[in-house]
Amino acid sequence: MAKKLNVSFPDDLWATIEAEAEEKDRTVQDVIRDCVMQTLSEQRWQGVGEFVTDAILRGHTNGEILDMVHERMPHAKTSPASVSWYRTKLRREGKDVMTDAEARLDRQARLAGK
Repeated sequence: MAKKLNVSFPDDLWATIEAEAEEKDRTVQDVIRDCVMQTLSEQRWQGVGEFVTDAILRGHTNGEILDMVHERMPHAKTSPASVSWYRTKLRREGKDVMTDAEARLDRQARLAGK
């Protein structure tokens, strides 16, 4: 079963979609559907919690993570306390993760080494 969705696009994006459809001799709907399907198949959909957890495990500081979340998900209500909560949760689960202070020192050391 398929679901219908009404979506608005800025004029410049709409013009790009129309040009792509014309170039490929396809409908606008087909171009949008193909774009969504390709994006979802190439990039695994990730929620805020999973995104924050992955960033912590990669050694990012709380400030870096907060900036990345707000850049990627502008409407997210993620706060510094949220990021700290995930960091604490990982440590309680027995994961070997740096504290935010350790991550900041590590970042400074990496930047100084460049």
